[in-house]
Amino acid sequence: MARGFVAALILGTLAASAIAKDDRTPERHLMVEAVQHMALSIGGGVGHAGFDPRVLAALRSVPRHEFVPRELSHMAYSNQPLPIGLGQTISQPFIVALMTDLLQVKPSDRVLEIGTGSGYQAAVLSLLAREVYSIEIVAELGKSAG
Repeated sequence: MARGFVAALILGTLAASAIAKDDRTPERHLMVEAVQHMALSIGGGVGHAGFDPRVLAALRSVPRHEFVPRELSHMAYSNQPLPIGLGQTISQPFIVALMTDLLQVKPSDRVLEIGTGSGYQAAVLSLLAREVYSIEIVAELGKSAG
């Protein structure tokens, strides 16, 4: 498809499939601990100390390794951005947590995300909101989004 194609993904049903069913739960828990520690260490810099427990629970549930290239799977739970191809990255887990926390998503919310990328942020949001719509302009990324 042409580069200018806008791929729209309706991810409201992603919540059920986003919940990890694998043996990497301990890695996710360590990642969330690192994210929470970072949030607490900068405290007032983000307006409040720590993140909403719902946001942390979503991060614990979403299998980040499913949203990175297979060859980088071993780094999936490090608190750093990783390349996903086409010059794009999956955001650092701390940044995903911060953006999600600042949104203050309620279970009844409908969320529009611009820039699907790997689909990780949308998967996290899908566990917090009623519906998530995500749009990606790079067709190849839209097709491969988790």
